Amino acid sequence: QTKTRIAVIEFKADNNIGVDNAGQVIAEWIVSEFVRLGKYEVQERLSIRQVLEEQGFQQTDAVSESTAVKVGKVRGVEGIVTGSIIKLGNTISVTGRIIAVESGKVLKSSVARALSLDALPKEIEVLANELCDVSRAEFEIKRDIEIRRSGYLAIGGGLSLGNSSNSGAFADKSSVGLGL
Repeated sequence: QTKTRIAVIEFKADNNIGVDNAGQVIAEWIVSEFVRLGKYEVQERLSIRQVLEEQGFQQTDAVSESTAVKVGKVRGVEGIVTGSIIKLGNTISVTGRIIAVESGKVLKSSVARALSLDALPKEIEVLANELCDVSRAEFEIKRDIEIRRSGYLAIGGGLSLGNSSNSGAFADKSSVGLGL
């Protein structure tokens, strides 16, 4: 089965959310999650920058949707992933979109909202999953299962649950453990 070829372009940061190059950071997180999920064939984000330079497209912190479609056509991808980041009050809102290169239509859109920078990475994972047709509920269930599978119970000088190397004198993977 052939996967849809997509490229991820930096997200447009409308105001300062407290992270330098927030649009690039969020694009990288989305690339990583898309690759992990395996639904799309993801083109490396940096090659998009090269196309912008080669084709003489306007270089800004973010790429307009019309320019994104042009870049997608040059690179031979079927979809472009882009979006925006906005901070309103204490809420950081990230909107992600998959745009069809052939038609310029928005195929999928999702919004992630976080009340702090610490909460943003998980919300970006949710956003990427939703763009890959995995609902928030499915994401939460899969994440819970992954956490449970990666956890372990170590018995030694004390009782420890988890992967922390600071959990106790005998709380490491070489000690007696029971998988959870």
